[in-house]
Parts: sequence; C-alpha cells; structure tokens
Amino acid sequence: LLEEEGRRAAAARARRAALRLENAHAARRASETREALRKLDSSIKKNTALTKKLGKGIGAETKESLLRDVANVNASKYVAENVFAVAFSATIKATPGDGVLAAAEVVSLLHRMYYPEFGEALGDMLPRAICPDAPKGAFASLRGGANHKKEKEKGIGTEENVFVAGDASSAETANDSFALRRARLRLLAEAHLVGVVESAKPVFAAVAELIRSADARRDKEHFAHVLASLAAFAKNYGDAFVREEDDESDTASLDSYRLTPERRGAFRDALHSFHVAASVALLDERRATKDAERESKKVLARTGELSESLTLRVAELEKSREYLRRNLEVLTEALGGEARGVRMPPDDTSDAEDDASGKKKGDVFLSKGVDVCAERSDAAFWDDETSRVFYESLPALRETVPKGLLPPEKNAREEGDDGAAAAERNERAEQTETSGRLAEFDKTVSSKLRACGAWTTHADADAFASAFCYFAAGPVARRLITQVFVEKIKSESLRESDTATPSTALLARVLATLKSASKTFDEEIVAKTIDAFRETSEEYFFRVTVTRKKENPVVDRKLDRAHLGSVRFLGELVKFRALDPEWAFAFLKKCTETFAGNAVNAACALLQTCGRYLARRRDTSRRANALLDVFFKLKAVHAKKLEPGQSELVDATYLACRPPPVAARTKKKQNPTRAYVAFVVDRLCREWRPPPEATSETSLDGNEKDVFVKKNRASGDDAVRRCVRQLRKVNWAEHGRYAVSRLLKGATRSGRVESSMGAARAVATLDRFRENAAQMFVDALMEETVVLAELDDVSRSRFAQRRVALGRAIGEAFVARLVPATAVFAHLFSLLAETRRTETETETEKDGSFGFSGSVSNAKMDRERTDRRVSLRASLATLAACRPRLAPDADDAEPGVPRRRRKSAKDVRRRKKRASFETRRYLAYLQRFAFLADVASSPELSADLRATLAEYLGPGDEAFAFESFA
Repeated sequence: LLEEEGRRAAAARARRAALRLENAHAARRASETREALRKLDSSIKKNTALTKKLGKGIGAETKESLLRDVANVNASKYVAENVFAVAFSATIKATPGDGVLAAAEVVSLLHRMYYPEFGEALGDMLPRAICPDAPKGAFASLRGGANHKKEKEKGIGTEENVFVAGDASSAETANDSFALRRARLRLLAEAHLVGVVESAKPVFAAVAELIRSADARRDKEHFAHVLASLAAFAKNYGDAFVREEDDESDTASLDSYRLTPERRGAFRDALHSFHVAASVALLDERRATKDAERESKKVLARTGELSESLTLRVAELEKSREYLRRNLEVLTEALGGEARGVRMPPDDTSDAEDDASGKKKGDVFLSKGVDVCAERSDAAFWDDETSRVFYESLPALRETVPKGLLPPEKNAREEGDDGAAAAERNERAEQTETSGRLAEFDKTVSSKLRACGAWTTHADADAFASAFCYFAAGPVARRLITQVFVEKIKSESLRESDTATPSTALLARVLATLKSASKTFDEEIVAKTIDAFRETSEEYFFRVTVTRKKENPVVDRKLDRAHLGSVRFLGELVKFRALDPEWAFAFLKKCTETFAGNAVNAACALLQTCGRYLARRRDTSRRANALLDVFFKLKAVHAKKLEPGQSELVDATYLACRPPPVAARTKKKQNPTRAYVAFVVDRLCREWRPPPEATSETSLDGNEKDVFVKKNRASGDDAVRRCVRQLRKVNWAEHGRYAVSRLLKGATRSGRVESSMGAARAVATLDRFRENAAQMFVDALMEETVVLAELDDVSRSRFAQRRVALGRAIGEAFVARLVPATAVFAHLFSLLAETRRTETETETEKDGSFGFSGSVSNAKMDRERTDRRVSLRASLATLAACRPRLAPDADDAEPGVPRRRRKSAKDVRRRKKRASFETRRYLAYLQRFAFLADVASSPELSADLRATLAEYLGPGDEAFAFESFA
C-alpha cells in the first residue's frame, strides 16, 4: 500500500508540474488564443450546455468530455457563469489522485483559454465557496491588479455574482456539504500549484477563515469539519505550503514550485495555533465521554439497564472523540510531530476513572490500611489464601498434557462448514470409538466421576481432570461424561456435604479446568452442562413466580432442594469465571421483581454462593452492592408476603455478602533479621535427620563385618552446615542471644525428638565461630530447667512434656560436649531430689493434720504419682540421649566414627559391658525410685526402663531389674 501510494503521489507531482509549465505560457499566447476563440462556436445554446455540464460535476469519468467541450466552445462572454459553476455548483469527487487533479486539468484549460479573467475570478470565488458562512467583506481584499476595473465592468467576481452561493451550499446535506467544501479547498490549492491562481493569498485567506470560524464549544460538527479539512490540506500539500527547508530529504523528488519560506511560515503558524485549539477540544471531548460513561455506570448500577437515549449519547461521544483523535494525529504528523515539538495531547489514562473508588484521577484522597499486594492481584476478591488458591489456581492442562491427547482445534474452514459437513466429520470420529474403548472409559474415567462424593480436596478434582485429558476421549465419550456430570451434580445437590468444600464446588472446578484446557471441551461438555442447569433454574424460577397448590410436600421440598442446588452450582461457576456474571445479575433481577415465595430462597442461595465474590470483584462491585441494597430494602417492603423464616434468611444472606466491619488486629511488628533467624532455625528442626545406627552383615567368606549405612546422614549434616552458615551472617552482638534462644526453643518445643540433636550440633558448630554461643545456650537451658523445678505441683504438671524435652536437650548437649558429665548427673539426681522433697512435705502435712488424715485428697496423691512418673520419663530421656558417651559400648557404636576405626561386632559382643561407677550408682538410685513410683502399673514405662537398664548394665547386673519389672 505504501508503494502504491508513493507511485500515485509521484504521478500526481509529475502531472502537476506539466500543467504548471503549460499554464506559465498563457500570458504569452493570449493573443493567439483570442484569435482561435473567434473560430469557435459562441452560441448561447452551446455555452448554456457547457455551464450546466460544469455545474453537474467534475471527475475522472467526465474529464475527457469536459475538456473536449471546453476546447470547442467560445465562452469568453460567459466566464463569470463558468467560474460560478465550478466554484459553487460542481460536485468534485475528492478521490485520491483522480477527482481533484481532473478538476485541476479542466480549470487549467479554462485558464489558458480565458487568461487572466478566469484564474483571478476563480481565486476570488473558491474561498467564498469554501467558507459560505464567512461575514460579508471577509474576502474583499483578494481582488486587485490592472484588470480589476475591467472585470468589474464585465461583472466578473463582484458581490452581485455570488448571490446564490448560500443557496447552492445549503441545498446539499450537512455531510455532503462538508465533504464538498474539503474538495474545494484541495481544488484551490491545486489551482495555485498548477498556476491557475497565481497568488497564494486566496489559499491562506480560506485557511485563516476556517480557523477563525472553528469553535468547538459552539459548533462541534463544524469544528470537526475544519479539523478534517486542514488535516487533509497539510497532509497532501504540506511540502509546498507548510514544511520547513530542512525537512527536505530529497529536493529532486519534490514539486518544482514551493512557496517562499516566509509564506510557508505563515501557513505553519496558523496551523500550529489551530493544533493547540484542536488538542484542547479533544481533551474536552474525552472528558465529556468519561462523564457520560460514568453516568451510564451509575444508572446501570441503580436500575440494572440503560436507556436508549443514554446509550446513543455515549456512542456518539465516542465516535466524535475517535474522529477528532484520528484527524489530529494526521495534522500532528503533517506538522512534523515530535521532531518539531508538535505533540498529541496525553492519552486517555490521564482522564481515566479509578474503577475501585469511582473518583477522577488528579484529585488527592487519603486512605489508610491499603494492602498493596492485595490490590495488585486478585487476592482482594477472597477472604483467605485457601479460597483464592481453590478458585484461581487451576492446573494448566493445556501446557502439561501432550497436544496429541487433546481434541484438535477447529480451523477457520471447519468452523464455516454447514451442519451436514460437521455431522459427517463427527460420524467419522465416532467410528473410531469401539465398544471396548467406551467400556474402558466407563471403567477408568466415568467411575471416578461417579465416586465424586468421596472427594475432599481440589487435588482429587484436578486428578480426575488430568485423567480425563490423558484418556483422549472421543465425541461419544464426551457426550457420556456430560450426562454423568449432570446426574452427579443433581445428586450431590441433594446430599448434605460433610466436608469443608462441597462436591458441587469440586465438580465446578473440574468443568472450569476442562474449559481452559480445550475449546472442544468448552463447547461439548461445559457449555452443555451449563445450558442444562440454566434451563433448570429458569424452570425453577417459573415455578417460583406461579403460585401452585402443593399436593405432596415431601416431593415439593425435594424438588426445591434440587433447583436450589443447581442455582448454587451455577454460582460456583461464576466464581470460577466459567459463567458470565451477567447471568447472575439477570437472575437476581427477576427474583427481586417477584420477591415472593421460593424466589427469595433462590436469590438467597445464589447470593450466599457468589454474592460476596461479586461485591468484592472490581468490575462487578458497584452493581452487586446496589443490588444488595435493593434486596435488603425489599425485605421491609414485602415483609407480610414472606414465609416464616425468610426474613431471617435474607438477613443472614445480607451479612454473608456484607459482613460487619471488624477491628483489625494490631500485629506486632517483628524485626526482619529475627524473623529470618527464626526461619533458619525452624528449617533446621524440620529437616534434621539423625545418622542411622551401625549394622553388621556376613561377607561371602563367612566373616562378619561392620557396615555403616550413610543414609540420611548427609542430609542432617548439610542442614546443620546450612543453618550455621546463615547464622554467621547475622550481627551476633545484636541478635546472638535471640538466635540461641530460638535454637533452645527448637530443641524443646518443635514437637520432634530429633530436633534436640540437631540444635545441639548446630550450637557446637556455631561456637567455633561466635563467642559465647555454647555458654549462652547452656545458661538458657539450665535456667529453664531450674524455673520448671521450682514450680508447684499443679503448675509443674502442665509442663510435663517440657521437662522431658529439657532432659533430652541436656543429654544431647552432653553428647555435643557443651556440658560436662557432672552437670548431667546433677540434673539426673535433681529429678529424684524434687520428688523426695515432695514426699517429705507430704508426710509433714499428714503429721500436722491432727488426725484428719483423710484431708489429703486422692487427687493430690494421683498428682504426686504422676509427677514421679514424669521425673522418671525425664531421666530416661536424658539417659537415652547420653548413651553415645555414657554407655559402655560408646566408643564402638558412636555414630559418625569411620568403619575402619571400629572394632568388629563379634569383639564388641565378647567384651563384657561395664558402665562407669557414677552411672552404676545413679542407676541403683533410679531402680529404688522406680519401685517407689509404682512403675509396674505402667507397662509402657516399665518397658522403657528395662530397655535403658539393658543398655547400661551388664548381663549380671541387670538381673535384679528384670526380675523386678517382669
């Protein structure tokens, strides 16, 4: 297109240059021309016919006949009539490169034959035809020269000869008149460029008068016509009339004739001033359009529909704005654009409306508590993250399922086929589905859908959608699965859901997923399922509006539940964006118009399902909130018509869609560094895995050998190294104590037995790089142990698990060489001392009760027995944690020792196990304490005690314990 336009423009320039060259010799050949005119026919009949022919129209079709007639008729006495016919009556078709240039050739011939009267009269008449509403005398300064007095005597170009100009222009319609005026302006410019109108003054006068008469506030239609005229003028004749010298890239390709720089500057300044006025007019038009759109939104939110007049008004404003914008872009480009500092006004975003608040931008409003992340995403639509994930994080089956398994998309030729061709294509596809294939589909896919009542989470729905896509179902299978969908949705609507997510919502998620996977699924499964339930809901609404006699209340209630279930299912599809919200608004509008009987139940069912979503969604919030206001007001208006319980149902529905405001909780501001420390320590407690125990197996030669299994060892060591590496980056002077306290909390309160080992190893490793890390950890550990020991009996029973976890943490700290053995034994003996102190205090209370021994309740005795057992469990946990260092085979079975440095398992078994003196002495006290605590009544605790004694005592020393706890 650009090449064609360039060739057309080059041909027009060449033809224009040739005409100007011919017209330049008109003055020199004037005498010869006059002699030739005497030989032509000058009858009134021929001249009248020529004048009428010129007044009918000048174009490419009539150019040859007009040139022939003009050349054969002597019209020297009818120059004024011919000028008037060309200027006021002729219809010039301004087609690119044809109509205006053809008219220029005709007037060039007239100019050469009747020089100079025709050219000067045409230059005087055309501006008046271009601006018929110009005041009298606006173009009086155009005539001048030596021949003015002679032409005035002949009556050429006088005011009296223009008496019908207004009638001629008013005879046309408004659009045709504007188009004709634009063509006349182009003809005037062409007449000057080809040399018919020798001076550029008439062109400038016409342009100046158009600019002067343009007023967007007074007459928008005339202003748009002026903008279109000047834009076309600047685009087509900018090289000769407007552009500066340095805009020329190739002077040889331009016209041989151009205005002087001073005159081009005058045209350019006039067009620049009009460009500013046009930019202001475009901004005003944008603002008016936005105001009309805002008003239409308010009316739509208030009434639910738009009047025809308001719709037409918005359409007309948009059309006018687009017309102004398009022509202003042409004018801007013709004036040089950004390179010359001529710019378009700002885009529509400067006057855009804030959809969330409904206020114009540019005004300043203060707000508090705005969640920027929620505004940036769709999280503001939902109450919590779980709901957002359920309704918006659909699996992308189009990307994950191979393309060959999904049904092929229809191309443009297949979509344009008639019904017979489509039926034939479906029949060929159905022939590929055998009975065995359909039986397999029913067994593997349909059976999963029939068992949807057992689905609990969205993972089950996504698994079914993926399985259906991977089966590559054909048209018959898709029809079968659609029937199963309809049946299961109806049945699940009647069943009370015992899960947090109803089955209908999970089925709606499946349909939404299939809709996003393939257009064929959307048309053959989703659309048909929705249509079936939309018809059901409409039928239900018909039952609502028509009062019927209830013959069987049980059947009617079941039918009502089914219809309400279909309405809730459609509401779920609205939340998945699989169904247009316009359906919901149309359905609610019908319900509010009736607002009686089951219509209220239907509206409440739909609002309880998707009302809050629509009220919070940006593009539907205004309309939904207005509908909720109307819905709540109707309850008071039709209170007498409502059935029992419906008033409370309306209130509950309204509160579900608009819950009362709750004071926001003041969340404690947390230091980001400490939050990161907590994250690092918690990850260590989650990921830490202890190294496995050493095992032995028999080799091929029959000899036993130790095998150290390294499974999960690397993961545990890596977790410790990663934790220490991250904690070393923290400012230890400021956050060191918090890091240690967090490690202690992870060791004792994470809920995992293995966490204490990982925390102790992390502290031992961290102590190599940070001063006092181990000391702060041990101090905090011992301090918490002492605090729990000093509590009374009631409070100490509440921290039983904490006491056991602290004992295990002390044992792991001993294994990590953070505390000495003396501290461990001191803690173990303190557990027994606390219980002995409690027994002593109890005996003192019994002695001081003055014979009232029954005052000591059984509850207190039970509490004391429980406290002894907790102390025993804490002791066993400490011993179990200390076993790698206190047990007699610690040197042989300590995890982490390389296999080649260990002794064989046979040697370990042959050597008699012998614990240290301190360990054996404590175990003796522990056995006495176990007897006093009545451990035999707890089989589980007895088994743990026997296992611990077996690990620490030898075969002879453990006999007493086994006999006691058998």
